[in-house]
Amino acid sequence: MKKLSTKKVAVLSLMIAMIVIFSRYIAIETQLMKFSFTFIPEAITGALFGPLWSMISNVIADFIGMWIAPKSQFFIGFTLNAAVTGLIYGYFCYKRPIHWQNIALACLLNALIVHLCLTPFWLHMMYKMPFWAMIPTRIVKECISIPLQIFILTFIMKRLPWKKFEKIMSK
Repeated sequence: MKKLSTKKVAVLSLMIAMIVIFSRYIAIETQLMKFSFTFIPEAITGALFGPLWSMISNVIADFIGMWIAPKSQFFIGFTLNAAVTGLIYGYFCYKRPIHWQNIALACLLNALIVHLCLTPFWLHMMYKMPFWAMIPTRIVKECISIPLQIFILTFIMKRLPWKKFEKIMSK
């Protein structure tokens, strides 16, 4: 594992703080579904730091969020969701061209693996909700969310000064 400079730790901490704020305070959430803008700092973290650090930062953000503002009981499955999300964004965004295709693959895989498979499974384990009964509403939500996420991430990430970030972070 590569050591992080002080600047990188500071930027990573800022990304973790943004994930916590977006997840806990700027989110629309019901017992069945949640919509937030956490995908923005998660994708930026993935692009800046890669899969490993993105995964670690998402797990840290999950623990901090549960400690600061718990919305339900702690369940390790949702921490696993955070790790998988960081891994996917890091894999598709780190040291790759910022093309909508890479962003689309990351958003699609997150939707399929995390939002349509793992989350309903965890909700079923925690609350005994019927797994297959949750899927139709989640599919509708993802059909709306995926294009929005692709558009927002492509718009934001294409406008970030990546070369400048690399130069600053390498000092």
